Amino acid sequence: MILRLLDSVPIGPRFSNLALQALLVLLKKAPPQGRKLLSIGTTSRKDVLQQMEMLTAFSTTIHVPNIATGEQLLEALELWGNFNDKERTIIAQQVKDKKVWIGIKKLLMLIEMSLQIDPEHRVRQFLALFREEGALSLDFENGLFANT
Repeated sequence: MILRLLDSVPIGPRFSNLALQALLVLLKKAPPQGRKLLSIGTTSRKDVLQQMEMLTAFSTTIHVPNIATGEQLLEALELWGNFNDKERTIIAQQVKDKKVWIGIKKLLMLIEMSLQIDPEHRVRQFLALFREEGALSLDFENGLFANT
């Protein structure tokens, strides 16, 4: 997300230095007295942020691996709290004994998209989006996705 804000592209060193400087100033600025502020940045290109000297603006870096099992998916859905117990049970039935593979950022996007749907259809929509992304295996053989 940060690289998109900076208009960074993978071909050549092009990016918006003006946007980079503005972000650095804002990230380093202390919140108003008596207030706390949490800034979260996501990237799949930590090396680029390091080159831009942007990593120092964050107090910590956390690597979040892709979700790889149905159990991990259900745990993430429970932590976010966007689906109720009944909805998570339906999702659990669909991912039981199946291999999943999705990054947390993409999962959050799919959750948000499905929450825009009528509650009666949101689980079906979430599962459809999940499959469309190729995040759920149809058959799992020899450690490879059969549908990708």
